[in-house]
Amino acid sequence: MHADPNALTQDAAASTPPIKLAASPVQIDPYRVLELLGLGGMGRVYLAESELPKRKVAIKLMLGADVHGESFARFRQEMEVLAQLDHPGIARLYEVGELSDASQTQPWYAMEYVAGLPLDEYVKRHRLSIGQIFTLVGKIARAIHFAHQRGIIHRDLKPANILVDQEGQPKLLDFGIARLNRSESDAHVKTRMGQILGTLAYMSPEQFSSSNLLDVRADVYALGVILYELLSGELPVKLSTDSLLEVIRELTESKRKPISAHHKSLPGKSS
Repeated sequence: MHADPNALTQDAAASTPPIKLAASPVQIDPYRVLELLGLGGMGRVYLAESELPKRKVAIKLMLGADVHGESFARFRQEMEVLAQLDHPGIARLYEVGELSDASQTQPWYAMEYVAGLPLDEYVKRHRLSIGQIFTLVGKIARAIHFAHQRGIIHRDLKPANILVDQEGQPKLLDFGIARLNRSESDAHVKTRMGQILGTLAYMSPEQFSSSNLLDVRADVYALGVILYELLSGELPVKLSTDSLLEVIRELTESKRKPISAHHKSLPGKSS
């Protein structure tokens, strides 16, 4: 989990006091911490290992101590989401727990550690053909469909959140802003009015207006953007400004260059 300049996932964690526990705990029982992998607005991610069974895991440790706030609710929902997703294309949840000292408790969860490359880097490094790209994205689509069948919308699909292991198996990561596809009254986490969650270039137009309009098509749209990028080497819409309002206008109003403009063998009318 790394800070992403294009991601708008600000929440209450950004304003919580710094963690009082050791910056890099040596032990999160029953795991031995090896190194810090990354950090973001809601938590730190550590590489750790267990003895029985002998394996490496990624541990996400929540920052801040507000167990009644939105950050904690979102962290807890992420654990609930992962617990439902036992699929070869999704990093598995192994265990949840709490790390405590005299003043506060920090929730954590341990999940499958994926030693792989981000999707776009994997495609470039291995120089995948068009057919191989479609096969790879097909595997991702099946993992997303599995989540959708269980009422879960990822909401932040992008190459950085999909790692490909040495066997060529893609793994979906980071369900930190995933949404349970049910009525707002049943949801554990309510998005604040006007808050945008996601990564701009991969967001469907309805994500800029109201989270209540979201359904599984938001993930389908993001996967289409990813496929376009993998095939063409560029995004469907090139963002030319840092202004949020202008970026939203560009993403919702700009015409997309058909993929056939990059690959004549693919269907679509070139303009």
